[in-house]
Parts: sequence; C-alpha cells; structure tokens
Amino acid sequence: QYRQPLRAAAIGAQMVVAAAGDAATAARGHFHVAWAEWRWGTRERAEAAHALLCDAAARADDMAASALARDSSAARLRRDHDFAQSLSLLETNLALPEHARLPQAQCATATAAAICCSALHRLDDALRHFHLALSLAHASGDEALIANAASNLGGAHYDVYSLDDALAFCTEAFESAERAGAQVAWVT
Repeated sequence: QYRQPLRAAAIGAQMVVAAAGDAATAARGHFHVAWAEWRWGTRERAEAAHALLCDAAARADDMAASALARDSSAARLRRDHDFAQSLSLLETNLALPEHARLPQAQCATATAAAICCSALHRLDDALRHFHLALSLAHASGDEALIANAASNLGGAHYDVYSLDDALAFCTEAFESAERAGAQVAWVT
C-alpha cells in the first residue's frame, strides 16, 4: 500500500489464493483488495471485497482479522462522509491489546482516525493520532510506512502553522521515502 498502491488489489487477490483455506490470511488479502477498491475502484467492487473480508474474518475467529474488517467498514463510512461513526469503529481497534495486531495495521488505523478527527475539526485529536501513527511506523521499521506517517504528520503540523515541526517531519518523510524507494510518499 505504501510502495505500490496501485498493485494492492492484485497482491491482495494473490494472498487470497495463497491462503489455501486459512481464513485469517484470506481476510488480509481481501482487506488489501477492499482498500484499493475503496480508493480507486467502483463502489460495487469495494462492497464485494468488503463482504468477502467480513466473511473471512468471521470464519477466522482472529482478533487481527476482525480489526481489518472494522478498518474496512470505517473506510466505507469515511467514503460516505460519516466521520463520527468511522472514528467509533477505529477507536475500537485502537483499544485492542498491542500484541493483537502488527504495528503496520495499528499505524493505518491511527492514520484513519486522524483523518476522521481532522474532518470533524478536532485538530488536537488529529495531531495525537498522527503522532501515534508515526510512533507505530517507527516500531514497524518499514521506511515506506515511516515516510507516509511522517509526511502526514508534517502536513498536519503545517495546517496548524507549526512550521518548524512541519519541516522536521517532512524532512524525515523525504529521507525515509528515499531509503525505501517509496515515491508515493513523496506525493503525500
């Protein structure tokens, strides 16, 4: 999603095939398909991928898979501009025990929560979630994820005229993006 986002749906579909009946792995694959479809596809394809994700998550009886289904539901709500309800689902995921999900998944949830808070004009909460996202990105060790999270945080600081902080986070983002070869983060 952070290196080649336009390939997320294809890679997610490959994950589903490779899952060979493992519902938790299939849920992860369906999540990546749904993620891409919510952003660039049709609502029909997004809804279909989301339904497959929810079904796989229910069969998996896995906390992380259930959290992915909530993240996808939250994305659906954001697409419909229901930011308050989306944030409610995301807060459920953010309250899960730290060991329940990978830092990358937690980072994505925190980023989505920050976007909701921004839309709801809760800028302090948005900054708090963007800071959490960067902390989780650092915990993951993924330079592409760090680049994305740092650029989001830099932009949020710029929005509230905290320009020195904005420059520091954006500089970190460019450096991480270059190390990762993640040109998508440069756009962010």
